[in-house]
Amino acid sequence: MSSGITEVRHMLKRETGFAASAQSSLPLRQRPSALSDSGFARPEASLTVLLPTAVLAGLTFLGVLWLYRRAVITPPHPELVWHVWYYAGALTLLACAIELSWMALWILRKLLPRNGPAAVAATLSDEDIALLKACAPRIAVIVPANGEANSTADAASFADRLERTMERLVLPSHVRVDVFLLFDTDPCRAGNEHSVKNELGVVSDVRKRLRLLPTGRVAAEWLHVREYRSKPPTRRSKQGSIDLWLAEDGSRFDFVLVLDADSSYPIPDVDVPETCEILDRLVVAMLKEPRLAMIQCPIIVSGHSTVTGWQQHLSSRLAANYYGPIHAWVFGPQHPSYGHNVLFRCQDIKACYDTGLPLQYLSHDFIEAAILASMGRWCVYSDAVTSAEAPEDAVDGYLARDQRWARGNSQWMKFLLTRPGLPLGPRIFLLLGVLCYFLPLCATTFLAASVGVIHSHGQILPDAISISTVALLILVVGALLGPKLLARTGPGSRSRVGPKDLLVYLFVGTITAPPLMCYSGIFFVMGLVQRGRWNLRPSRHADFNPSKAGHILYRFLPVSMAGAGLLAVVAADLSLTFGDALLVANLLLLIISPVTMLFVSMPLKWLNPESASVPQALVMTAAQARER
Repeated sequence: MSSGITEVRHMLKRETGFAASAQSSLPLRQRPSALSDSGFARPEASLTVLLPTAVLAGLTFLGVLWLYRRAVITPPHPELVWHVWYYAGALTLLACAIELSWMALWILRKLLPRNGPAAVAATLSDEDIALLKACAPRIAVIVPANGEANSTADAASFADRLERTMERLVLPSHVRVDVFLLFDTDPCRAGNEHSVKNELGVVSDVRKRLRLLPTGRVAAEWLHVREYRSKPPTRRSKQGSIDLWLAEDGSRFDFVLVLDADSSYPIPDVDVPETCEILDRLVVAMLKEPRLAMIQCPIIVSGHSTVTGWQQHLSSRLAANYYGPIHAWVFGPQHPSYGHNVLFRCQDIKACYDTGLPLQYLSHDFIEAAILASMGRWCVYSDAVTSAEAPEDAVDGYLARDQRWARGNSQWMKFLLTRPGLPLGPRIFLLLGVLCYFLPLCATTFLAASVGVIHSHGQILPDAISISTVALLILVVGALLGPKLLARTGPGSRSRVGPKDLLVYLFVGTITAPPLMCYSGIFFVMGLVQRGRWNLRPSRHADFNPSKAGHILYRFLPVSMAGAGLLAVVAADLSLTFGDALLVANLLLLIISPVTMLFVSMPLKWLNPESASVPQALVMTAAQARER
C-alpha cells in the first residue's frame, strides 16, 4: 500500500479514535422504559391476510392460464420448441396474476378500516423525548462502502451525502449517535489504490466540514472508520463487513441503522413530518415495543440527471406509494428488509448472523428479515419516515447493480429449500424475490421460442382475434398500467405523479424492457452456476465520455445482433397477424437497444436534475400535509 494512503490513515487516527459512549451501559431491559403492547398483530395473525393472498394469486393464475390456453394455437403435432414456448409464456403470465392480486388487495385495503396504531409515531412527543433521555439508548449508524470513491466526482458526492447524514440524521438526535464507515475496497486489486486514498480523504474532509458547524464539533468525533480490506473470500460481500462490525463493536450498542453509501436524508421540514426526527422516532418505536427487531424505511431515488436515473426515481415513488403499503399490510410483522435505510436492534441482528446467515450470498436483505421472523421477532415497514438514495444514472452502472441483485436473489432458492422453520411470510417474500428475476428469464425464453414456433408451425395466434385473446390482452395491460395509476397519489406519496410524467415513464419503460429483461435472465442463471462474488461497479457519477459510450454500445451489441439474427430467421415466415406484429416489435427493440441505451444514459439538461439533498419527491406544501 502506498505511503500516501498510510499517511492519510495515520492522520485520521490522530484526529479521533473510538471511545465508549458516556451514556449508561445498562442493557435496555434494565433501564426505565415505557414498554407496552402497542396493538401490533402477532406474526401468526398475519396468516389471515397471507393465506388469502396466496389463494387469490393462485386462482388468478389459473384464470389467466385458461384464457392463455384458449388464445394460442395448438398444432396437431407440436414439436419441442412449441412446448418450451407455451410453458415459458405460461410462467411469464404468473407476473400478471401476481400484479392483479396486488391490485385487488390495494382496493380491499382502501375499503377496510385500519386497526391499531402505526409502528412509528408521526411526531416525537415530550413523553418520547423523556423516554429517550431516561433509557439513553446507544445508537450506531453503519455505512458499508466498497468502491464509492473511484473518481474525484464520486468522492465529492460521497462526502456530500455523508455530511448530510451527519447534519440531518445525527445532529438533531436527542442522544449520541456514532457513525461507522465500513471500508472494504481491496487496495491490492488493480486500480483500487486511488479509491482507498479517496475514501480516507472523504472522512477527513467531512470531519473538517462538521467542525465548522455550530453543533458539529462534537459530532466530528462521532465519525469512525473501520477497515475490513483483507476479508476472506467468503466475506467479500456487504454482510461480511456487517458481521465483522457486529463482532468488533456491536456489543457496545443497542440499535444500529444500516445505510448504504448512496443513502441520504431530506432537510427536516416541520410541514412534512416524515422528514423530522427520523432516527429518534424509529428508536422510540423500538423502546415501546420490545418485540420489534427491525423497522424498514421507504426509499426514494433522487438526484438524477439522465433518463435512466429518472426512471429509477419514478419507480421508487410508485413503489413507496403502492407496494410499500400493500406489503406492510400483507406481511405485517414479517416484512422483508431492503438491506439499507433500516434500523435493527443490535442483539437481534447479531443473533441473526450468529445463527448462520450465509455470508457468501450477494443479497442479504430478505434473508436477514426471514431469519428474524423465524426467531419470532417482528420486522415491520413504516412510511411515517422517509429516506433517499442516489440513482445509477448510466445503464452500465444499473446493470452492474442489477447483476448483483439477480445473482443474489437466485441464491435464495437454496436458502428456501434448505432452511427449516421459515414462517409463511418469509417464504412468500423470498419466493417473490426469486420470481423477480426468474420470470424475466421465462419471458426471454418465450420471446426466443416464438421465433422457432412461427418458423415451424406458422403462427402463434389465430388470424381472427378471439374474445379470449382480447380478455388476456386487457388483463396483461391492466397488470402493467394498474399499479402505476393507483400509485400516483397513494399513502406516503410526497408529490403527485402527473399524467405527462406517467406517459413518458411508460414509454421509456416499454422501449428499454426487452433488452434489460434479457440481461436480468442471464444474471439470474449466473447466480445459479457461479460462486457469489462482487462485480466491479462503474463510477456512479463519471462524466459521459466516448469511453463510457463505447462501453454501453459494446454491452448491448450482442443483444442487438441476437435480435437481428432472430428476425432474419423468422422474416420469411411472418404474416400480418397480431401475434407476429408483437414479436417483430420486440425484436426491433432488441436491434436498436445500443442506441436506446446510449440515449437514456446521456445527461439531459431539460430534465432539471434534482438536488440529491432535497429530492422533489420528498417535498410537500403545508396545505398538502394538512390535507393528508
